[in-house]
Amino acid sequence: MKGDKDKDPRKQAQQERSRATVDAVFAAMDRVVRRDGIDSFSIAQVAAEAGIARASIYDYFPTREAIVAAWEERIIGQETARIGALVSELIANPPPFEHSVIRLVEAVLEAFARQAAAFGYRDGLGLHARSRVRGEVADGVIAMMTGALASAPDRARLRVERADVAARIVVHTVLNVARVLAGASMSEEELHVHRRELARMICRYLLHDPVDVPHDAAV
Repeated sequence: MKGDKDKDPRKQAQQERSRATVDAVFAAMDRVVRRDGIDSFSIAQVAAEAGIARASIYDYFPTREAIVAAWEERIIGQETARIGALVSELIANPPPFEHSVIRLVEAVLEAFARQAAAFGYRDGLGLHARSRVRGEVADGVIAMMTGALASAPDRARLRVERADVAARIVVHTVLNVARVLAGASMSEEELHVHRRELARMICRYLLHDPVDVPHDAAV
């Protein structure tokens, strides 16, 4: 597998016209990968699909690895932003703690499922993205979770001593389960059960007095 240096873009799109070109490249990547698969497409195919010259792609991405990495990182960034928006919503208008956990668990698992579907392989992790970017994303989610735990209105219910340590344990647990489930052949009902059981496990870890939430509870 190529190192991060081989995946770095040549330059960042700064001007509106440049951003439009990169947006067109990524939109073309969506269609080409969905049609031909992540391992089979060529830069020439992406250029033709985007309606631009192949040289225009090389202005921003020096290698095939660089364009795949940037495309996966963009999708990961979009999903991370969704999770961040949910965390902000839960902090601003907190429901019962158990319901917050369920919503966050479901949001992360659904994000990985969408990523796996977009990438075209049974893993929502983004294996072609740069490792440092994946690390930054995980750290960002941990920071969100730390803030959510630290500002929880019913913080007295928490049995953990350090919000940052608990957040790291919870986030990495959820990410690993999400990665497995993203590639699993399960019915929606089975996935739903796995999500709720994971949420229950996290609540038992975090809380002195976890309240069991029914499978069909509205959250």
